[in-house]
Amino acid sequence: MSFARDLREQFVKPSVPNPKIDETISVPQDGASSAIALGINSIGMVEVIITDISDMIKSGQRYSLDGYILCLSRIISHNTAWECITRAYKIMGETVPKKYQQLFDKEITDSSLQKTMSVS
Repeated sequence: MSFARDLREQFVKPSVPNPKIDETISVPQDGASSAIALGINSIGMVEVIITDISDMIKSGQRYSLDGYILCLSRIISHNTAWECITRAYKIMGETVPKKYQQLFDKEITDSSLQKTMSVS
């Protein structure tokens, strides 16, 4: 099911069609991704994502973190999401769980940690 269809089903009443809403939540045009449409690819949002993940790790909100990371895997590029995840875990002094590595089809290597540290 597509992102736009999910939004439509959740927020638009089926008995009252509203073409304005349908146009607003349609699939982004010109090859734009959902992340671009939501403004997540901006540099400021990357820092917010890293902070969110770090806060969830610190407060022990593992189930919320699982959901958050699953959402990230669906709406932003896997490389960007993976960078955010590895940076947040590095900040907290923890290793990224295997389930996230599998979700993003990544492996933690010394070179990937070096790259992550050089970005910050």
